[in-house]
Amino acid sequence: PKEKKQNIWKKIFWDTIGDNLVTPISAESEEASFSMSPIINPLYLSYTQSRGVRYKMRFRTRYSFSQYRYLTLNPTFGYAFKERQFYFTAPLRMTYNPKRNGYVELEFGNGNRISNTSVQEVISKAHEDTINFNNTNIDRFNDQHLILKNNIMLFDWVDIEAGFIYHRRSAVNKDIMIQYDMPTEYRSFAPMIGFKFLPWLNRGPLLSINYERAIKGVNKSDLEYERWEFDAQWKKKIPGLRLLNLRAGAGVYTNKKDNIFVDFSNFRDENLPEGWDDDWSGNFQLLKSREYNRSDYYLRGNISYESPMLVATGLPYVGKYIEKERFYINTVLLERSRPYYELGYGFTNRYISVAA
Repeated sequence: PKEKKQNIWKKIFWDTIGDNLVTPISAESEEASFSMSPIINPLYLSYTQSRGVRYKMRFRTRYSFSQYRYLTLNPTFGYAFKERQFYFTAPLRMTYNPKRNGYVELEFGNGNRISNTSVQEVISKAHEDTINFNNTNIDRFNDQHLILKNNIMLFDWVDIEAGFIYHRRSAVNKDIMIQYDMPTEYRSFAPMIGFKFLPWLNRGPLLSINYERAIKGVNKSDLEYERWEFDAQWKKKIPGLRLLNLRAGAGVYTNKKDNIFVDFSNFRDENLPEGWDDDWSGNFQLLKSREYNRSDYYLRGNISYESPMLVATGLPYVGKYIEKERFYINTVLLERSRPYYELGYGFTNRYISVAA
């Protein structure tokens, strides 16, 4: 019968296709596992006025050679509709000693666009008041990176991480760079080392120190710099499902012969944030990236407080749909800017997160 056939097709659509659109997809065997975030996930679809609509997906794969040795590949893909750019990061990790957090990781991605204001300054100085660079993207560069590092826990409260990072940054507007005899591509190769300290174990902040030194001449690398960064993060759980997030940090370039790119690993504009915590606790939402991409140092502080019951949960009709609320304050001191502050409020549930 025609009606029965229609019911069959409805069942196939809603139960099979529809279910896979909004629920995670996963498979598992004795040695391997695979999972993928839902194709339609409201929490992975975001919008801001400055960056427009962004969409992302996450994949998780694992293959176990033994109980203490396994390989993971956890790529994240995203698309920024306003910039018309596809983003991805793909970390491949071989864990060889999970008890001591021992692993080797190779990561490749095209991460985040970065500003280079010195290019515009050089051209403007050579051509006094004759060029209008509005809407040319002359200071914007795409950034491909390759990271190889090894991590091991020396003691229960100290991790050491060492490796190198390679950047290949190419101009978004190559034509205008060629027109004014400027390079369309810059490369850098930098060995790095970092320490993470947790002296109070899980009862205090996580402290980290990172050092990076670029060397010219490795695979066409043409930039030289030296950078230090310091960071402290503490998530203090409070009874009643409340949480206090505290973060403070600083970074400085102590040797920067080539005044080209400023790229702090703990203080940058992330195109692929992991979620609620990353996007609204520690990141600056309204500060333009070119402001901190031309500063040789920064001092930052971030505080946020979240709770299931703050303000909106008491409102009629609306309150029952809110699972968490958050207040936050961010502040940063940059080399070429006045002290900068952001105040915000946000709420979230399993379908959406909103902040202002």
